[in-house]
Order: sequence, then C-alpha cells, then structure tokens
Amino acid sequence: MVWFFSPEQVEVWTPEVRLLPNEEDVRDVLGAQIAVDGNLVAVDSFDEKLSSYIYIYKYSDGQWIKQTRVRPQRQNPNEI
Repeated sequence: MVWFFSPEQVEVWTPEVRLLPNEEDVRDVLGAQIAVDGNLVAVDSFDEKLSSYIYIYKYSDGQWIKQTRVRPQRQNPNEI
C-alpha cells in the first residue's frame, strides 16, 4: 500500500490518500519503490509468486486513478 501525505501546517503532514491494488490484484504487495513525475506515479509490486509488476497511477480531478499494471521485461533470464 502507498500513502500520499499533504502538509497541513508547518512540520505537520496529514495522510491524504492510500493507494491499494484493485480487487483482482489484492494479493499484490505495493510500494517498496516509487517514482513520481508530475501527475503520474509508478509503484513497484510483487505477487504471491514473487513476480514483479509496476502500477501506474494518474492524479486527475482530485484522485489517483490506476491506469495500468505492467510486468517489466527481464534483463536476466535467471530473474524471477
């Protein structure tokens, strides 16, 4: 799960939203690494078989919306 925080006051950060996988991806573990670029965020994850995925979310109209889930290509055939 990934949390986004917003500064309410000086040195006070308040949880704003929590990103979770959709129901079909509920067993995926999110958030060991993230990358943010403007209104897009890429979040790494892995499932119960330790297959890795990247979730892409877009911030639009005040909410983060899951755009897609992709599986990166393996650089090494021995990787999981």
